Amino acid sequence: MIGYINNFLCGNWVAIEFFHENTDLFGGACRLEDIDISSGDSLLRSFTGDNASLHGHLLKQIKSLDCRCLIRGWNNKNSRDIDFII
Repeated sequence: MIGYINNFLCGNWVAIEFFHENTDLFGGACRLEDIDISSGDSLLRSFTGDNASLHGHLLKQIKSLDCRCLIRGWNNKNSRDIDFII
């Protein structure tokens, strides 16, 4: 647990949450170096990693929705607000 907290404090990990119309859809933690904000799909892949089943399931849930992703780090230099449609 201490290592997990330390990863946030050092800026290695960030919280990542996905929303639709201000409703929280899903989220969790992600390594900062794994996040790709080049497209909505790449952002979702950053969150799901190598889990193709989870990626497919979440993709079906948000397909064609106007979504927002909030990325929050311990310090604001790693924080982002991203609007996207897949």
